[in-house]
Amino acid sequence: MIAGAYDAFYDPYCYRNTAVLKNRAKLRDQEALDGFELEMSTFRAQEPLPLGAFDTAHYRAVHRHLFQDVYSWAGRYRTVRTAKEGNAFCYPEFIEANMEALFSRLQKTPFLGEAAAADFVAHAAISLRS
Repeated sequence: MIAGAYDAFYDPYCYRNTAVLKNRAKLRDQEALDGFELEMSTFRAQEPLPLGAFDTAHYRAVHRHLFQDVYSWAGRYRTVRTAKEGNAFCYPEFIEANMEALFSRLQKTPFLGEAAAADFVAHAAISLRS
């Protein structure tokens, strides 16, 4: 395993012999990539986000919008098991089902379109843990 921000055994998303994610700017330094990702996603967040039905397809469209300048795979599900700073992400074979379950639970709440953003975020975080 390679030490760094992202931990994985062979990860086709990373440059060979590094834990740095392949990116459109071809940056191979994690600190530089972190800065580039923050700058570009902040810029894209100032634009109108894609419209959608607040479902998994919409979530993926928003992810694509925010990270399109940084990663060619933005908005697509991962295909490998990986972790960031020692914290494992959802295994790829479970991502789609977990996303469907999360958005299904959120669709059943009165928060959509009615609650303050902070209330919705708090409820979404609880849904992720359940």
